[in-house]
Amino acid sequence: MKNRFLKFASVAMAIFILSISALVTAAAYPKHTDYISDKAVILDEDTKSSIVKASNKLFEKKGVRIAVCTVLDTDGESIETFGSNIFKEWEIGDGVLILISKNDDNFYAVQSNSLSEYLSADELRHILNSSLEPSFVEKDYSKGVGDTVNALSNHLSNNVPADFGKEEKEGLPMWALVLIIIAAVIAAVSGGGFVLILYLRKKNARRRREEMELRRRRLAEGRGIDPRQAPRRPTQAPNNRPNQNTNGRPPQRPMQGNPQRPPYPPAGQNPPRRDGYGQSADRQSSNAATIQINTSDIRAAKQNKRQN
Repeated sequence: MKNRFLKFASVAMAIFILSISALVTAAAYPKHTDYISDKAVILDEDTKSSIVKASNKLFEKKGVRIAVCTVLDTDGESIETFGSNIFKEWEIGDGVLILISKNDDNFYAVQSNSLSEYLSADELRHILNSSLEPSFVEKDYSKGVGDTVNALSNHLSNNVPADFGKEEKEGLPMWALVLIIIAAVIAAVSGGGFVLILYLRKKNARRRREEMELRRRRLAEGRGIDPRQAPRRPTQAPNNRPNQNTNGRPPQRPMQGNPQRPPYPPAGQNPPRRDGYGQSADRQSSNAATIQINTSDIRAAKQNKRQN
């Protein structure tokens, strides 16, 4: 148990020491203002202003920047490693970093990989030896750094193509990307809702057809008809009231006398007068005459019978 505790304590102490060392290392790198840091206090204000002006002009024209960092020393690191870490820490991107270590009496410059085609290592070394080295030997750091920045700016302006980094510059801004994403989400939700509505309508229509088919089968079974021969659409169920026929309509009132209606008279003649039972007056008089004739025959027959 004691060995486990000691092992755990040693691991925790190692992690703590590594964290502290990482914080100290991170704090060792200076911060920049407009990609300039003068911790060694060797640059005058005019030189700083000219560096910022040249770097901004080059960045607007070609998308390339020039950064300058001065320190008293590199805190035990090689100037190459220190310069590479500064380049990453400042996130320079497409550009060149000039690093001067005053107490180490050394200077260093590093360019981004994207500029290696237009500013090779030999060209960069030549600019440093011709512009920075003479003034550095004389301890005139401001003049040497200013001349080096001007030489780099002229070289990059003349050699870097106009379309360098064009795709990055012409990329959509963040707000446009956010709007596009929101529009895509809204379109996807709207399309999904439309598809869902169509699906629900189709499902409801299929359910109604199934209900109508089930109703038709039940109605056919109640009438004793083969469901396969029954009509596809259900008809109205018959009413069991005695005053109605199978079609559900009330029966018509029967006509008195002759059910055949006489033809309508031709144009220009008055239609025959009808009584309350739908018979014409002429038809009634002929019926009355027939009844009288039959009655006289019966009387004559009775008298003959009595005489005999």
